[in-house]
Amino acid sequence: NHAEIIYGPDGSTLKGKSTRPTTKKAVDDWIEIPEELYKRNQNLELCVDVMYVNNATFLNGIDKTIRFRQCVPVRSTSMDDLREALDVMLRKYNKAGFEMSKLHTDREFVPLTNEMLDEMNVVFEPVTAGQHEPTVERANRTVKERMRVQHSRLPYSALPRVMTEFLGETRAAMLNWYPAKNGVSAHYSPNQIVVQRNVNYKTECVAEFGAYV
Repeated sequence: NHAEIIYGPDGSTLKGKSTRPTTKKAVDDWIEIPEELYKRNQNLELCVDVMYVNNATFLNGIDKTIRFRQCVPVRSTSMDDLREALDVMLRKYNKAGFEMSKLHTDREFVPLTNEMLDEMNVVFEPVTAGQHEPTVERANRTVKERMRVQHSRLPYSALPRVMTEFLGETRAAMLNWYPAKNGVSAHYSPNQIVVQRNVNYKTECVAEFGAYV
Protein backbone atom coordinates (compact mmCIF):
# COMPACT_ATOMS: atom_id res chain seq x y z
CA ASN A 1 0.00 0.00 0.00
CA HIS A 2 2.82 2.38 0.87
CA ALA A 3 4.59 1.66 -2.45
CA GLU A 4 1.47 2.39 -4.43
CA ILE A 5 0.96 5.65 -2.55
CA ILE A 6 4.59 6.72 -3.03
CA TYR A 7 5.22 5.56 -6.62
CA GLY A 8 1.67 5.47 -7.99
CA PRO A 9 0.13 2.70 -10.10
CA ASP A 10 2.36 0.16 -11.81
CA GLY A 11 3.06 1.49 -15.30
CA SER A 12 3.74 -1.89 -16.92
CA THR A 13 0.48 -3.32 -15.57
CA LEU A 14 -1.49 -0.41 -16.94
CA LYS A 15 0.16 -0.69 -20.35
CA GLY A 16 -0.29 -4.45 -20.56
CA LYS A 17 -3.83 -4.90 -19.22
CA SER A 18 -5.59 -1.66 -20.17
CA THR A 19 -7.73 -1.54 -23.28
CA ARG A 20 -7.20 1.15 -25.88
CA PRO A 21 -9.54 4.12 -25.30
CA THR A 22 -12.04 5.02 -27.99
CA THR A 23 -10.57 7.64 -30.32
CA LYS A 24 -12.44 10.87 -30.94
CA LYS A 25 -14.23 11.13 -34.24
CA ALA A 26 -12.84 13.61 -36.73
CA VAL A 27 -15.18 16.58 -37.04
CA ASP A 28 -15.55 18.29 -40.39
CA ASP A 29 -15.66 22.00 -39.56
CA TRP A 30 -15.91 23.25 -43.15
CA ILE A 31 -18.74 25.74 -43.60
CA GLU A 32 -20.75 26.76 -46.63
CA ILE A 33 -20.77 30.46 -47.50
CA PRO A 34 -23.59 31.84 -49.73
CA GLU A 35 -22.49 31.79 -53.35
CA GLU A 36 -23.81 35.32 -53.90
CA LEU A 37 -21.27 36.67 -51.45
CA TYR A 38 -18.40 35.37 -53.59
CA LYS A 39 -19.91 36.42 -56.92
CA ARG A 40 -20.46 40.02 -55.85
CA ASN A 41 -16.98 40.40 -54.36
CA GLN A 42 -14.77 38.51 -56.78
CA ASN A 43 -12.12 41.21 -57.23
CA LEU A 44 -10.51 42.62 -54.10
CA GLU A 45 -8.15 45.47 -53.28
CA LEU A 46 -5.33 44.73 -50.84
CA CYS A 47 -3.53 47.31 -48.70
CA VAL A 48 -0.09 46.34 -47.36
CA ASP A 49 2.61 48.05 -45.32
CA VAL A 50 5.71 47.19 -43.31
CA MET A 51 5.14 47.24 -39.54
CA TYR A 52 7.84 47.30 -36.87
CA VAL A 53 7.28 46.05 -33.32
CA ASN A 54 10.34 46.06 -31.05
CA ASN A 55 12.79 43.55 -32.56
CA ALA A 56 10.37 42.10 -35.13
CA THR A 57 9.33 43.16 -38.63
CA PHE A 58 5.99 42.31 -40.24
CA LEU A 59 4.23 42.73 -43.56
CA ASN A 60 0.74 43.74 -42.48
CA GLY A 61 -2.19 43.57 -44.89
CA ILE A 62 -5.95 44.10 -45.01
CA ASP A 63 -8.34 44.13 -47.95
CA LYS A 64 -10.97 46.84 -48.38
CA THR A 65 -13.98 44.54 -48.87
CA ILE A 66 -13.84 41.49 -46.59
CA ARG A 67 -11.50 43.22 -44.09
CA PHE A 68 -9.43 40.06 -43.72
CA ARG A 69 -6.22 40.80 -41.79
CA GLN A 70 -2.85 39.12 -42.17
CA CYS A 71 0.36 39.83 -40.30
CA VAL A 72 3.30 37.92 -41.80
CA PRO A 73 6.75 38.09 -40.10
CA VAL A 74 9.66 38.90 -42.39
CA ARG A 75 13.38 38.60 -41.75
CA SER A 76 14.14 41.96 -43.36
CA THR A 77 12.66 44.58 -45.66
CA SER A 78 14.53 43.30 -48.70
CA MET A 79 12.52 42.83 -51.87
CA ASP A 80 12.91 39.04 -51.74
CA ASP A 81 11.52 38.77 -48.21
CA LEU A 82 8.63 41.14 -48.92
CA ARG A 83 7.79 39.29 -52.14
CA GLU A 84 7.69 35.99 -50.26
CA ALA A 85 5.42 37.44 -47.54
CA LEU A 86 3.10 39.00 -50.12
CA ASP A 87 2.87 35.64 -51.88
CA VAL A 88 1.75 34.05 -48.58
CA MET A 89 -1.05 36.62 -48.33
CA LEU A 90 -2.27 36.23 -51.89
CA ARG A 91 -2.30 32.44 -51.71
CA LYS A 92 -5.02 32.50 -49.03
CA TYR A 93 -7.26 34.67 -51.20
CA ASN A 94 -6.60 32.55 -54.28
CA LYS A 95 -7.43 29.36 -52.39
CA ALA A 96 -10.82 30.83 -51.45
CA GLY A 97 -11.52 31.80 -55.07
CA PHE A 98 -10.87 35.55 -54.82
CA GLU A 99 -8.74 37.58 -57.20
CA MET A 100 -6.64 40.56 -56.21
CA SER A 101 -7.17 43.36 -58.71
CA LYS A 102 -5.42 46.29 -56.99
CA LEU A 103 -2.56 46.70 -54.55
CA HIS A 104 -2.39 49.84 -52.40
CA THR A 105 0.99 50.55 -50.79
CA ASP A 106 3.47 53.26 -49.88
CA ARG A 107 6.12 54.45 -52.31
CA GLU A 108 8.74 52.13 -50.78
CA PHE A 109 7.07 49.17 -52.52
CA VAL A 110 7.58 50.56 -56.02
CA PRO A 111 10.69 48.41 -56.79
CA LEU A 112 8.83 45.29 -55.64
CA THR A 113 5.64 45.92 -57.57
CA ASN A 114 7.40 46.77 -60.82
CA GLU A 115 8.85 43.26 -60.88
CA MET A 116 5.60 41.52 -59.90
CA LEU A 117 3.03 43.34 -62.06
CA ASP A 118 3.51 41.13 -65.09
CA GLU A 119 3.48 37.91 -63.04
CA MET A 120 0.47 38.73 -60.82
CA ASN A 121 -1.68 40.81 -63.20
CA VAL A 122 -2.36 43.30 -60.40
CA VAL A 123 -2.83 47.07 -60.76
CA PHE A 124 -0.45 48.90 -58.44
CA GLU A 125 -1.68 52.18 -56.91
CA PRO A 126 0.92 53.77 -54.61
CA VAL A 127 0.10 56.84 -52.55
CA THR A 128 1.67 60.18 -53.34
CA ALA A 129 5.17 60.95 -52.10
CA GLY A 130 5.35 61.66 -48.37
CA GLN A 131 1.94 60.08 -47.66
CA HIS A 132 0.92 56.78 -46.05
CA GLU A 133 -1.82 54.38 -47.13
CA PRO A 134 -4.62 55.18 -44.60
CA THR A 135 -6.41 51.81 -44.49
CA VAL A 136 -3.38 49.71 -43.63
CA GLU A 137 -1.98 52.42 -41.32
CA ARG A 138 -5.14 52.10 -39.23
CA ALA A 139 -4.79 48.31 -39.35
CA ASN A 140 -1.21 48.64 -38.09
CA ARG A 141 -2.41 50.66 -35.14
CA THR A 142 -5.13 48.13 -34.31
CA VAL A 143 -2.75 45.15 -34.36
CA LYS A 144 -0.16 47.00 -32.28
CA GLU A 145 -2.80 47.88 -29.70
CA ARG A 146 -3.84 44.23 -29.38
CA MET A 147 -0.20 43.20 -29.05
CA ARG A 148 0.39 45.73 -26.27
CA VAL A 149 -2.70 44.51 -24.42
CA GLN A 150 -1.47 40.91 -24.48
CA HIS A 151 2.10 41.92 -23.63
CA SER A 152 0.88 43.78 -20.53
CA ARG A 153 -0.63 40.52 -19.24
CA LEU A 154 2.66 38.64 -19.45
CA PRO A 155 5.04 38.36 -16.49
CA TYR A 156 8.07 39.01 -18.72
CA SER A 157 9.95 42.28 -19.10
CA ALA A 158 11.27 41.33 -22.56
CA LEU A 159 10.25 38.94 -25.34
CA PRO A 160 12.49 37.12 -27.82
CA ARG A 161 11.87 37.82 -31.47
CA VAL A 162 10.15 34.49 -32.12
CA MET A 163 7.52 35.27 -29.45
CA THR A 164 6.98 38.79 -30.78
CA GLU A 165 6.46 37.42 -34.29
CA PHE A 166 3.98 34.81 -33.09
CA LEU A 167 2.19 37.43 -31.00
CA GLY A 168 1.62 39.57 -34.10
CA GLU A 169 0.39 36.62 -36.14
CA THR A 170 -2.08 35.45 -33.50
CA ARG A 171 -3.48 38.90 -32.68
CA ALA A 172 -4.18 39.61 -36.36
CA ALA A 173 -5.73 36.16 -36.82
CA MET A 174 -8.01 36.60 -33.80
CA LEU A 175 -9.34 39.87 -35.23
CA ASN A 176 -10.67 37.78 -38.14
CA TRP A 177 -12.80 35.62 -35.85
CA TYR A 178 -15.69 38.10 -35.63
CA PRO A 179 -17.70 39.94 -38.30
CA ALA A 180 -15.75 43.01 -39.40
CA LYS A 181 -17.11 46.53 -39.09
CA ASN A 182 -17.84 47.91 -42.57
CA GLY A 183 -17.12 44.44 -43.95
CA VAL A 184 -18.94 42.54 -46.64
CA SER A 185 -21.10 40.56 -44.19
CA ALA A 186 -22.61 41.26 -40.78
CA HIS A 187 -23.08 37.52 -40.09
CA TYR A 188 -19.95 35.84 -41.46
CA SER A 189 -16.51 36.67 -40.12
CA PRO A 190 -13.52 37.31 -42.43
CA ASN A 191 -12.05 34.02 -41.23
CA GLN A 192 -15.18 32.12 -42.29
CA ILE A 193 -15.25 33.81 -45.69
CA VAL A 194 -11.57 33.39 -46.62
CA VAL A 195 -10.48 30.30 -44.66
CA GLN A 196 -13.99 28.76 -44.88
CA ARG A 197 -13.72 27.17 -41.44
CA ASN A 198 -15.26 27.81 -38.05
CA VAL A 199 -12.93 28.57 -35.18
CA ASN A 200 -12.60 25.70 -32.71
CA TYR A 201 -12.39 27.56 -29.41
CA LYS A 202 -11.59 24.37 -27.49
CA THR A 203 -8.27 24.09 -29.32
CA GLU A 204 -7.54 27.73 -30.17
CA CYS A 205 -8.18 29.05 -26.64
CA VAL A 206 -6.90 26.13 -24.55
CA ALA A 207 -4.00 28.22 -23.21
CA GLU A 208 -3.24 31.93 -23.18
CA PHE A 209 -0.30 33.30 -25.13
CA GLY A 210 2.88 33.12 -23.09
CA ALA A 211 1.60 30.45 -20.69
CA TYR A 212 3.98 27.68 -19.62
CA VAL A 213 2.51 24.47 -21.05
